Amino acid sequence: TVVLPHKSDYGHYFATGHADTAADAAMLCEQPGVSGVVWRRTWKEVEPSAGVYDFSSFDSVLTAIAASRNPHCQMWLLVEFKSFNSSPTRNPCPAYLQARHSALNSSGGGAATCFMWEPEVVAAYARMMKAAAAHFDDNPRVEGLILQESSLNFNGVYSQDVADGGTYTATAWRDALITLIDQCAAAFTNSRCMSFLNFLR
Repeated sequence: TVVLPHKSDYGHYFATGHADTAADAAMLCEQPGVSGVVWRRTWKEVEPSAGVYDFSSFDSVLTAIAASRNPHCQMWLLVEFKSFNSSPTRNPCPAYLQARHSALNSSGGGAATCFMWEPEVVAAYARMMKAAAAHFDDNPRVEGLILQESSLNFNGVYSQDVADGGTYTATAWRDALITLIDQCAAAFTNSRCMSFLNFLR
């Protein structure tokens, strides 16, 4: 049995900002010593309606990179389920999940987070990852998918804890995160999955 290695062009990666363009990503790729970029889009943009996926933004970056002076530059996919006070999209959750499965977070400015520990949300995100893998896993320029930071910012008056009337428990989020990692790995068989662990209770 021959087991093919996962893509592993390790090195220096730029994390792009919300305002960056595909041309900006290509320019970053052309800087000395840069191996790739992390291209981020909200889950709402990637799944504009239930079960319908739009990966065109990621495709445009790959096209721009291919035409750059570093056509072998890699790209990580990052599909956001949490926003910040500086985020242009206040609620990154798909519209069909927003009412029951998201709420404002402590970042302020109307920033929100999806309830990533709830089974319905985990299943929906897993379906999105599977669709992304079908689109990108065979692309040698796609390094893999990054799961956004585990800190959900549901603290203080923004708590979604069971004790405060919500559904959150640390165990539920831990188990959901393990499920998401497993589902990502099962979908991206030729690529890598990475989880950004940050203040995981």
